[in-house]
Amino acid sequence: MKKAKNELTVALTLVAILALLPTLPSMAAPWTPIRCEDRAAEVRQLREGARLPPLAVAFPEYAQSVRSSQPGDPRYVPHPFPRTDDHIAENFKYAMTQRLFHAEKKLTPQEAAFREALQQDEYELRVDRMVNWLPSQCSGAHRMDHLFLVRAYDGGTEVGRGALHLTGILGQFAFTESERSAFVELDDLERSLAAFPDLDLHPQASQYVITGGFPYRCTPVKPCIAFKSRGDRYVLVHHGLLYKIPGSGPHLSVDGFIQLVRSKPLLTMNRDRPDHPWVSVGYGWRQVLLVGGRLTERSD
Repeated sequence: MKKAKNELTVALTLVAILALLPTLPSMAAPWTPIRCEDRAAEVRQLREGARLPPLAVAFPEYAQSVRSSQPGDPRYVPHPFPRTDDHIAENFKYAMTQRLFHAEKKLTPQEAAFREALQQDEYELRVDRMVNWLPSQCSGAHRMDHLFLVRAYDGGTEVGRGALHLTGILGQFAFTESERSAFVELDDLERSLAAFPDLDLHPQASQYVITGGFPYRCTPVKPCIAFKSRGDRYVLVHHGLLYKIPGSGPHLSVDGFIQLVRSKPLLTMNRDRPDHPWVSVGYGWRQVLLVGGRLTERSD
């Protein structure tokens, strides 16, 4: 009875945490193969084992610290938990010009030019949403189920991109002058899937995702695309690799995965089976299957 009560408490806590978040700018309903509410007991055990406060305490405290921060504080942003694309873009500009590339810092010519162009509103800023499939989606006090991707364009050419947490705080930034930074756009998904005619794919519920385990990393500044088709779930990874997420089969809890990689590092384990790697799909890990594309020796 006590265990059931604890699991219910954690599940309600996760629902309450999501309710505390402001309504996000319009986006399709996100999805995750292993949902937080289905792993409530594991989340609680992980935080207890790490001597961390319950999420019911940790998240409101962190959220309030962001909302009450003043200019100069590490957690300050002009628009905490931004609701609109304009507010997300303003947070990005603040982070880049007042934090990462601030005036007192010795900047490279590239950094200085980027900062100046942002200040003069010379870039077009485009905002997208990404779904976080890492375990932090469920267990982190500050990084929840989504992140914002902000891309800066100069005359139609992307020159830089950054990932912001739901709080509005910048998490990562990268210049994008090389082809290595390119990834498939959601608008180009169907065109990319035409390379796999035998699979007869009809993508729905497409979304950018951040996850770990694939040969090519799906990062906050270089996400992959997850989609559904005819009841199955897929992830299109960089360099044209298409993986299918089985509805059943080998899977591990976060704790079970930690125990596994202690005996054999993830990179080594997945390098041995790149066609069938262990991948983070929310609050758990699952073995996925390569169904399209050709693996090479190179990874990034």
